[in-house]
Amino acid sequence: MAFALRVCSAAPLVAADFAASDLVTPESLNRVSERIAVKKAHGRGTLIDVHTGRDGRPTVIAVHGIAGQPSDLAPLIQKAIDAGDTVKAFAYDDKFRSLENSSLDLALAIEEWGNVQPTGSLRIDAHSMGGRVAIGAVAILTTRGALTNSVELNLIAVPLAGIARANLVRLLPRFLPWIRPLNGMASSSRYQRMIDHLQLPSTVEVNVFAGDQDTVFTHSTKKYRALVRVLHRTLHVFPNATHMSTVEEVARLR
Repeated sequence: MAFALRVCSAAPLVAADFAASDLVTPESLNRVSERIAVKKAHGRGTLIDVHTGRDGRPTVIAVHGIAGQPSDLAPLIQKAIDAGDTVKAFAYDDKFRSLENSSLDLALAIEEWGNVQPTGSLRIDAHSMGGRVAIGAVAILTTRGALTNSVELNLIAVPLAGIARANLVRLLPRFLPWIRPLNGMASSSRYQRMIDHLQLPSTVEVNVFAGDQDTVFTHSTKKYRALVRVLHRTLHVFPNATHMSTVEEVARLR
């Protein structure tokens, strides 16, 4: 509860203005376009409009991982476009902004979308650290009672149990800005405790995917599998898939 209460005092989200959204392609969603969007949003995470879909189709939000860019999810974004979905990419500062603040930014963006689309369905395709950001956003909305739409949350190569080596970062001086997102990745962090006690409403469907050649985290630990059960899901493991190629494997299932 403390996690949600502390971060919910932030200022309202300012949306980035992408007038030529029809020209946005999955491949063009690189670090440059992301920095432009974040700058227009005064440093906060914001949504980039990628594609306007057909009536009745879900809205898809793609969330990339640390040191990544929205185009890392290009295979999934393209599949959603081909299916006629409305597609948005969450642009955020994964280098200096904390996971708590990025989660709040995403939560406010989703809440704003839900006010416009009260009966629309939402799918969040989140990779790596982006999955932890997405979990935090859903947790905030749940605590606030603001999650009224049905949500499909796809966690792709997400270190649900945190990363043990990130605990070393917590020993460094807190004034170093680049440790902010890494703090939320640590297996002993307050952010991890939020995930450990997560209780999602029945309107949220979670799917968990991992690759058996992922060297960023281990999906076979007792803690990881326990968290999958907390989310009331089973784990789908792709043979020979790495941390990045798991995205392509999930896209093939579409």
